[in-house]
Amino acid sequence: MPRFRYAALDTRGRSIAGEVLAADGRQALTRVRELGHFPTALSEVSPVPSKRLRGRVSAADIALCVRQLANLVGAGLPVHRSLVVLTEQTDSPTLRALLEEARAEVRAGGSLSSAMSRFPGAFSPLAINLVRTGESTGRLDESLARLADLMEKSLQRRAQIVSALIYPALLTVVALGAVIFLLTFLLPRLGLIFRDFEAALPVPTLLLMGLGNALRAGWWAVFALLAGAVAGAWYFGWRGGWGGWERWLRGLPAVRRLLDRIVAARFSRTLGTLLAGGVAILDGLEIAGTSAGSRLVSEAIGRAREQVREGLPLAAALNRVGGFLPVLVHVAAVGEETGKLPDLLLRLADSLDFEVDTSLRRLVSLLEPAVILIMGVMVGFIVLAILLPIFSLGSIVGQ
Repeated sequence: MPRFRYAALDTRGRSIAGEVLAADGRQALTRVRELGHFPTALSEVSPVPSKRLRGRVSAADIALCVRQLANLVGAGLPVHRSLVVLTEQTDSPTLRALLEEARAEVRAGGSLSSAMSRFPGAFSPLAINLVRTGESTGRLDESLARLADLMEKSLQRRAQIVSALIYPALLTVVALGAVIFLLTFLLPRLGLIFRDFEAALPVPTLLLMGLGNALRAGWWAVFALLAGAVAGAWYFGWRGGWGGWERWLRGLPAVRRLLDRIVAARFSRTLGTLLAGGVAILDGLEIAGTSAGSRLVSEAIGRAREQVREGLPLAAALNRVGGFLPVLVHVAAVGEETGKLPDLLLRLADSLDFEVDTSLRRLVSLLEPAVILIMGVMVGFIVLAILLPIFSLGSIVGQ
C-alpha cells in the first residue's frame, strides 16, 4: 500500500507532519482527517526497496534491541547515536547488518520508522506504525518502551506454551520408541524360541508379532503415511488459512476457552498499546486485526473496524459483530465512556494473561497423567503379550 506524507494543523492550530498508508490520495486525506487533523499538503512517498537480510534475526534479539533502544533514547541519546551503540555491542552479524543499514538511513535524514519498514521480515507493521506515531508526537522513547513490552509479552507467552508441551512431547517420543523396540526387536526373537518348542501362542502375542513384522517389512510405508498425513494437514490449513483447524480446535470446550482468552489478551494488549502510543483507533484496529493470530478473529475485527469507520462506538461494533468475550465488550464500553480505553485494555490484557497462565497449568497437569496412562497401557499390553507365552513355555518345559 502506498505511503503518503502530509502536513496538517491539529485542533490547536499547530503545524504537524506525518505519514499514512492509503490506497490513493483521497483515502490518505480521509485518514488524516480521521486522526483529527486538517490537512494542508499531501505527497506520495516514493517507495524504498526492501532489504533482504542474509540470515534470520530471532524475535528475542529484536525485542532486546528495541528495549535497549528505548532505554538509550529515553536517556537522551539521539537515535543515530543510539543505533551506533547497539551496532557496536550486538553479537549477531545479521542484526548488526540491519542496524548499520538503519543507522545509515537515519544519518541521511530518514526516520527510524522508514528504516524499519525496509526490513518487513524483522519488523511487523505494528512496530513500524507505533514507532512512526512516536516520532510524529515527539514521544519516541515511550513508543519504543511500549513496543518492547508488547514483544516481550509475546515471547513470554510463546515460551510458556512451548515449555508446557516439552514434557508431554518428550514422554510420548520415549514411550513410542520403547514400543517400537519391543515390537521390532524383542518380540521376533521370542517368536523364534516359541516356534522351536511348537507352543501355541496367545492371541495378543500373535497380534503384536504380526504388527512388528509389518513394521519391519514396511517401515517405508509408515514413513510415507506419516509424511502424507503431515502434508495433508498443511495443505488443509493452507487452503483454509488455518481457519479449518481453528474451527476444529474451537469445537473442544476446554481448548476454545483457552484460545478465546489468548486471542482476546493479544488483541487487548496490541490495541491498548497502539492507542496509548497515539495511533488512531481505525489504524489500531487494522493492525490489531492482522496481529490477532486468529483468522476468524481477524475477520471479525475487520468487520468491527468498518462499523467504527461509519461512526459506531467500538464497544457497540464489537457487540454487533459478535464472537468477542463479553468482558472485552464491557471494558471497551467503560473505556470509551471514561476516556481511558488504552489503560483499561492493557489492564484487561494483564487479567486475561493471568487466566491463561492458570488454564495452561491446569491443562498441562491433566495432559501429563493422561499421556502417562495411555503409554502405560500400551507398554503394559506389550509386556503382557510377552509374558503370557513365557508362562506357557514354563509349563511345557516342566512337563
